[in-house]
Amino acid sequence: MPIRTWPATFGLLLCLIVVGCGGSGATPDAAALPSDETGAAATTDADAGAGGGGVAVADACALLTADEVEAASGQPDVETQASGIGTFDGQSQCAYMSGGLLPAVIVTVAGPDTNTDINGYLALPESVRLPVNGAEAAFVPAAGFMAFVIKHGLVVALAITAPAEGKEFQEVAAALVQPIADRMP
Repeated sequence: MPIRTWPATFGLLLCLIVVGCGGSGATPDAAALPSDETGAAATTDADAGAGGGGVAVADACALLTADEVEAASGQPDVETQASGIGTFDGQSQCAYMSGGLLPAVIVTVAGPDTNTDINGYLALPESVRLPVNGAEAAFVPAAGFMAFVIKHGLVVALAITAPAEGKEFQEVAAALVQPIADRMP
């Protein structure tokens, strides 16, 4: 594993353990979820049978396009690769793979018990609020170069794992939070 990906890998683990990006795993496979008019799969936990109180669920692979990730990260030949239910802690997860080998970013739709208070994310060292319309977002380098987007009680974690040479982690996050927010239910 390249050294540049260690912080993001550690951050994803931190997110899952400390911040609580967990879920019950009871959500059906994201590919089976219906799509809304933006192309993002969306339903509610209650509709999906998870018994959650109506918190929206999103298909992580529908929150960004490969072209958006290529442009923001500088990595070529990006394709999506969904994680199977039960292989991560959350509702849906998608790796945006460069050349089929290197994840440029990983998007995780967090579980219903995840902290939705942006101030909790901003309390970590060197965290900054990212400008985004219709949602709240923070870049949290202490969590391993991650950004978090919060909208309608749903949290999406964006792990910046491998920006191309010359691209900064925060720059990549800032370019991707608005498309995620626009497609979140």
